[in-house]
Amino acid sequence: MLRSGDDALEVSQEAYLKVFIALRRNKSREHNPKALLYTTARNLAISRLRHQRIVDNSVLAVTVNQELQLERRSPEHHAGKNEDFRMLLLVINQLPRKCRKVMLLRMVEGLSQKEIATRLDIAVSTVEKHLAKGLHKSRLAMRKLRDAVVESRQDLCIATRAGS
Repeated sequence: MLRSGDDALEVSQEAYLKVFIALRRNKSREHNPKALLYTTARNLAISRLRHQRIVDNSVLAVTVNQELQLERRSPEHHAGKNEDFRMLLLVINQLPRKCRKVMLLRMVEGLSQKEIATRLDIAVSTVEKHLAKGLHKSRLAMRKLRDAVVESRQDLCIATRAGS
């Protein structure tokens, strides 16, 4: 169902854990552990496929939307975005090594989380954690950089007015 050995392994491990916990909690009930395991694994696999489809569709929609917006913008806007991109690369370069690799593979090369996991030989959940951490730290650092740029521009304007 999952088309990936790694995904199947993760789902089977999660299914075993869920069934183990369920059987431990409900000792008084009679269960067919094998049927419960297969049903749990199937449900987890379906849930994972649904989640991946939603993520893939969201990424595609965001990418298409960004491309359409870029086509409508002025050259000044493009120049500003290039400056933002340079600042973002500076910020990403300050991230921890693994987090930086994941962020660059996602943002620059456009790889999916699954492709990144395969390339770096790590779990998809680890990729998700690195992306979340990288995005959080990048947002904070970008906000600080932008605030510093705005402040320096304001200081320049004040100095220019005072000199006139």
